[in-house]
Amino acid sequence: MNFHDIRMPEFIESFAVGKPEFSTSHAIIKSGREARYLDRNYGCQKYLIKNARLSSTEFEQFNSFFKARRGSNFAFRFRDYADYKGINEVIAKGDGNLNKFQLRK
Repeated sequence: MNFHDIRMPEFIESFAVGKPEFSTSHAIIKSGREARYLDRNYGCQKYLIKNARLSSTEFEQFNSFFKARRGSNFAFRFRDYADYKGINEVIAKGDGNLNKFQLRK
């Protein structure tokens, strides 16, 4: 599995700037018009770390974290401070006994 169950160090997460990226395929159909097809039903978040001012110790921690993930080969946990809460969202239906659920994004 290409996932490491470890979170990016908090001191670097606050410098991450993210945006959703969508994937759409384009094809020319027989009539000559363009048809567009959605490849995914959701956007994948892409992040860029900008303007990070790190101490030498923080830089070494971040660098070793990056190398342990072998660049982008392994995914990891990341908290997006702009999108990490679930407020008034239906996440599951209880059966009367089960009342705790895992919230996933």
